[in-house]
Amino acid sequence: RLSIARAIARQPEILIFDDSFSALDYKTDRILREALRKECKDATKIIVAQRIGTIRDADKIIVLDDGQIAGMGTHDELRSVPGNRIFSVIKGGACIMEKDNYEVGQNNRAPKVPRHGPGRGMRPGEKAKNFKGTWAKLLTNCKKYWGAMIFAIICAGIGTVLTLIGPDKLSKMTDLITEGVMTGIDMDGIKRIGITLICFYGCSALLSLVQNLIMGYVTQQVSKGLRSNISRKINRLPMWFYNQTSTGDVLSRVTNDVDTIAQSFNQSMGNLVTAVTLLLGSLIMMIKTNIIMTVAAILSTLLGFVFMALIMSKSQKYFARQQMHLGEINGHVEEIYAGHTVVKAYNGEKKSKEKFDKMNENLRDSAFKAQCLSGLMMPLMTFIGNLGYVAVCIVGA
Repeated sequence: RLSIARAIARQPEILIFDDSFSALDYKTDRILREALRKECKDATKIIVAQRIGTIRDADKIIVLDDGQIAGMGTHDELRSVPGNRIFSVIKGGACIMEKDNYEVGQNNRAPKVPRHGPGRGMRPGEKAKNFKGTWAKLLTNCKKYWGAMIFAIICAGIGTVLTLIGPDKLSKMTDLITEGVMTGIDMDGIKRIGITLICFYGCSALLSLVQNLIMGYVTQQVSKGLRSNISRKINRLPMWFYNQTSTGDVLSRVTNDVDTIAQSFNQSMGNLVTAVTLLLGSLIMMIKTNIIMTVAAILSTLLGFVFMALIMSKSQKYFARQQMHLGEINGHVEEIYAGHTVVKAYNGEKKSKEKFDKMNENLRDSAFKAQCLSGLMMPLMTFIGNLGYVAVCIVGA
């Protein structure tokens, strides 16, 4: 800003701006162009710019692509050329650069645009617009790993079934010991059941290990592919996209968002199969043992689900705020760190610190509320488990 002011103050006949406007926010860019038209209307202005809005009022625009002149003319003339990729970028980017989408009291570095996904600089609490379609795309992206994923799911299911059979064998061992207290314990029968249990639990642990190893490998390969695709996409995006998107937002899509997808993908597939198999198998074994006790256990479990749903409904908005504030503070730190020299030159340390303190307080408040509510889950589940145990004992007695 200071260099531009010095140049204008000298009232030269020719002004050359070598990408000087890219260091300005959009509002200051617009104000400066209006001032140049008023104060330097007789001067010749040569502007090298990446922002389309900066040069839209120029008498002649020269578009360069890979060092070659790809087009020449006014803004309206270039926009009217159909079927050209560069000119379509000009047409799509001009309206973005000229929007007066600013808020009083904000730093106005970029227009407000919607952000999506869980991560730094993004809004994680938003629901997916097309959840099924997104999952379908993700599974299609993993098509070459379908065989390994199906094998891992089968391993998870068989391992869970073996775990469910174990307690039934233990009950038979207990019956043999109880029956043999007076007449003599059948040690051979106990030995056979013990060896069978060792085989069952050993196979269950081995299958669980195989399932985790396979899903871990698949997840890493999928996340690697996603990052490679994002990298290629980033290299094809026009410059105006980066002018209207914060650096923290772009970095978040490559790091935090992909990590979240990978973590969810790794945990959800195996855990879903294990949970469903364990639930159905437990119900079958419980009904086989005693229907009344099964009903008591199910009712206590449903009570736990009700409490869980209440807590999740309250804590979800705070987790969304936590991630949003985390994105804001990461973006602020990244921008201040990258522009540290400019902040020092214009004595902006105090203002930057005040803004950071406000963001930090917002993050602390939302994180505290989110963690407090989520911390109630384990004690509540322990209470529900004990309640179900007592209910089964009372009904069984």
